[in-house]
Amino acid sequence: GPVTSLLWASLSLRLQEEVTCPVCREVFTDPVTVDCGHSVCRGCLPQSRGAPERPPTCPECEEPIRQDFLESNRRLRTLALLARQLGQHFQPRPEEDGVCGRHQEDLDLFCEEDKMAICLVCSQSRDHRGHGIVPLEEASREYKVRHGHCRRASVPTLPQKCCTPCESKYMIIRLDRPLSHTGLKELVESQRQSIQKEFEKMRRFLVEEEKFHLQRLECEDQKMMCRRKENKEELSQRISSLRELAIELQGKMETPDLECRKKKKKSIIQSPFLALTVLCLSTENVTLDKDTANPMLIISEDGRRLRAGVTALDLPERPQRFDRYPLVLGSPRFTSGIHYWEVDLGDWTAWTLGVCRESVDRKGAFVTSPENGFWVMSRNMTEGVSGTEFSLKLRELPQNIGVLLDYEAGDVSFYSVPNGILLFAFSNCSFSGPVRPYFGLARTGRDRSGLGLRQPDWT
Repeated sequence: GPVTSLLWASLSLRLQEEVTCPVCREVFTDPVTVDCGHSVCRGCLPQSRGAPERPPTCPECEEPIRQDFLESNRRLRTLALLARQLGQHFQPRPEEDGVCGRHQEDLDLFCEEDKMAICLVCSQSRDHRGHGIVPLEEASREYKVRHGHCRRASVPTLPQKCCTPCESKYMIIRLDRPLSHTGLKELVESQRQSIQKEFEKMRRFLVEEEKFHLQRLECEDQKMMCRRKENKEELSQRISSLRELAIELQGKMETPDLECRKKKKKSIIQSPFLALTVLCLSTENVTLDKDTANPMLIISEDGRRLRAGVTALDLPERPQRFDRYPLVLGSPRFTSGIHYWEVDLGDWTAWTLGVCRESVDRKGAFVTSPENGFWVMSRNMTEGVSGTEFSLKLRELPQNIGVLLDYEAGDVSFYSVPNGILLFAFSNCSFSGPVRPYFGLARTGRDRSGLGLRQPDWT
């Protein structure tokens, strides 16, 4: 009866709302589900990715979208197809004559392909895009209904999908044969059973989707709890190590100054984990000084990455610039204290790094030795370099190296990150003035990335 028809029409509308894309506001065609759980049409996804300088975000919750998680949701696509089919039978009635039931706009246009009156918004939708659209008054003069008319004041001779009684009439006409009362009843009952089966499938699908997302949320919660526990244990270990170090330093305060100084230097070099733990609050934000860079080096805008070029850049001549070797100094300059920074070597195979006096020669040929004010280690660098060659017996070359400078103690140490293995150390260095971070690169033909300054994991 009318009540049942209205109920099914309401359920059809509710279903269409659930499977509507939040960007184009159309029923899904090829939906993809992003990692936050929301879905969007694959074709609409570029419109929801935000500004170029910002990561892509979900149009529903604005959570970041991972590009490698865009999988088609087959179940949702099937559900959208079902909703589209049901919508053809249970479109809502307009609130008044001549008004679109979906967009509440006047039905002023006519779609020649679908043979139906539509509004201006419908003409721009996916369902009617590319169809022949003419004014309603023009179409009403040419179009005649074969069996009866759709009785509406605004379009007395046009069938409209929003008119459920008229749709039923045309459905019967398309059968091209008369139906008895019993046959019509059987047809209606068959349609009712078919709809009930489809809705039962939808209910099972929604239950499975709810179960899937709840399980996923539970899994994320467990991962978060595990990470929290691991961080707590690591923090406890660091606190315990700091307490032990405080006790050790308290005992050394009673020893003579010279003896204490020697033991302190030895402790820092041989206990890298404790040294790096103490330094976690004084990590230096080192940048590359472009005014000192050799023209063969290319420095990023933020001064944190370095590459070796193929040809020399056209740079102004400056007294502080290295003119012969591919070298560059870092900032800031150091005259006291303990300082630490880390370098990401990537896959670069020819490099040198360390510290040097600010007053070192930068023009012409020179040798990078401690006697000349250079405390560096290098690998596959031959031009002007006589620093410690990286020939340590390691199974794998480290991609990240930490540099530790203790100005007062005269120590420069190099560590493999993140395991804290001591690679090499200079002791009893005579700095006698400001020193600066020191970097160099040489192109070998096999290098793809560059050298970069990185923030330690504990910061």
